[in-house]
Amino acid sequence: MGIPVDIPGLKSLVPEVPDGSMVLVEGAADPAKGYLARRLAEACGAQGRDCRFLTSRDAEEVVARISSHGGRTTVAAAGGWETLRDVQVTDHDLVVDSFSFLALEAGPTDLAQVLRRWRAEAHRAGRIVVLGIERHMLGEREQMVAEHMADGIIRFKVREEADGTRPYLQIPRWTGGGTFQKNFYFQFTGDRMMIDTRNRVM
Repeated sequence: MGIPVDIPGLKSLVPEVPDGSMVLVEGAADPAKGYLARRLAEACGAQGRDCRFLTSRDAEEVVARISSHGGRTTVAAAGGWETLRDVQVTDHDLVVDSFSFLALEAGPTDLAQVLRRWRAEAHRAGRIVVLGIERHMLGEREQMVAEHMADGIIRFKVREEADGTRPYLQIPRWTGGGTFQKNFYFQFTGDRMMIDTRNRVM
């Protein structure tokens, strides 16, 4: 039994993050990807699973948002790559909402070793790993490593249209070899997200 993706519209596309998988949540410098990462951490805790939520931001601010829903989710401020690289995924799920920032000091070889270990540990222990990636923050090679190692990718993007910009979502890869050829518009108000599965981005 994996972690339910309780986001209207999105859950019809990817009902859960399966146990034993590592997923990237990618996007620009906006709060949408962090919101999804936080909701997945809340879902872990609400199921009675031990989940570690690491952030580069003020941990108390995240605790205030997650405490009423998080169950057994614990929040901590990560100190940087030297601390993050030693984290193990054996007795808890792991969600890192600002992974690309925390991994700035990692080279591609070191990054690949850590992600390969996390993926193997998650698979053996039936845990999940969710990593928030800010677009263009990692170097090109590091970004390629992260995407190569991931079992699934959910990507938030923005499209320029005649009346302004509209955000949309891509799922270029999902666990078990699944992929979605469509791009989906979404709405995000800061405390609620909804994916429009009826209209696709051309």
